[in-house]
Amino acid sequence: MQPEQTIKNLVAENEYLLSQITELNNWLTQLKEQQNNDKMQTYSEGYMASTLANNIIEIEKLQQNLANTTQIKDIVEQANQQLEIDMLASYKAQQGYKATIKTLTAAHLHSSLIIAELEQATSLIKQLKGIQKENAELKSTVASLTFENELLQAQMQEKNQLLTYYSHKKLKEI
Repeated sequence: MQPEQTIKNLVAENEYLLSQITELNNWLTQLKEQQNNDKMQTYSEGYMASTLANNIIEIEKLQQNLANTTQIKDIVEQANQQLEIDMLASYKAQQGYKATIKTLTAAHLHSSLIIAELEQATSLIKQLKGIQKENAELKSTVASLTFENELLQAQMQEKNQLLTYYSHKKLKEI
């Protein structure tokens, strides 16, 4: 049974016992009035004393039950208060966990972005190295071609000089 239901049951029992005590007190009052007014016409003194003694015993039992019920009610209320404190502490801890999870999620997202940027940078570095290699190859090719060009120009100049020499020589021979 849940603490709230137990409290409701105890309160209902408590109210029932209080109503019985009230009824018994009213009944005792009526009996006293009847005793004073009628001078015990209907009831004998022995029967009244016995009934009164029984009623007193019953009232004492009801008072003991009421005390026990009140004690149980107090214990249940304390347990409920402790439960509320524990639930509040649990709620606060859960909120802390949620905040931590949110922070960790944001950090994970941030690290994922950094990793993506690093991967992109690595890719760009690889491309740059490829471009540098191509540039070096092109420079080498340009140097080779420049050297070949210079050789060809030197050969051409040599041939032009030979051609000029032979042309002058033939012109002199003519």
